[in-house]
Amino acid sequence: MIMKKQVISFEQWNLLNELFSYYHKLLSDKIKLYLEEFLINNLSYNEIATNYQISKYAVYDQIQKGIEQLKNYEQLLLLNQLSKQRLKLYEQISDPNLKQALLILEQK
Repeated sequence: MIMKKQVISFEQWNLLNELFSYYHKLLSDKIKLYLEEFLINNLSYNEIATNYQISKYAVYDQIQKGIEQLKNYEQLLLLNQLSKQRLKLYEQISDPNLKQALLILEQK
């Protein structure tokens, strides 16, 4: 099978990192590991393949599956989207004490 060269925009990269932060616990250990290496540690497919002694295609395949799973979880659960909506609402609050209390609650 042929691997497509994947170019990810800055916005897409940020979105994937946000989704990973919400949904990483729902991923299999293997997919979570490879996505963490790719997204968080910024390793290439080649570097991951070398580190774990697997083929570059296996890394590519697992990362693609993981990305699809992250997108599916967001479609179903909307955690990232709802968090962004709440933050926009928080910005409109003028009472600093209420704003601080809500932001603390959001982080729990």
